[in-house]
Amino acid sequence: MYGEQLPEIAPTERLVDLWRDLGCARAGVSGPVSFDWQEISAFNELMHCGFMPFEAQCLADMSRAYVGSISDKNPLSKSPMERAND
Repeated sequence: MYGEQLPEIAPTERLVDLWRDLGCARAGVSGPVSFDWQEISAFNELMHCGFMPFEAQCLADMSRAYVGSISDKNPLSKSPMERAND
């Protein structure tokens, strides 16, 4: 244990945890809606995360992709395990 060095963690490793803490998407009238920049900025300031610009962009992209996957009605775009639940 003494003298051992921990491996370097890539800066993007925390994005999934931050995205889940942020909530993946926000509730809209007709279903989930992706986050806008103001919400990501407010979360960053409130939680003192210190996002880099690329991290904020990744969180916005992740939210858009999540909402897009929920609203996608093409059965072939889902994995076989997800299709069994429909």
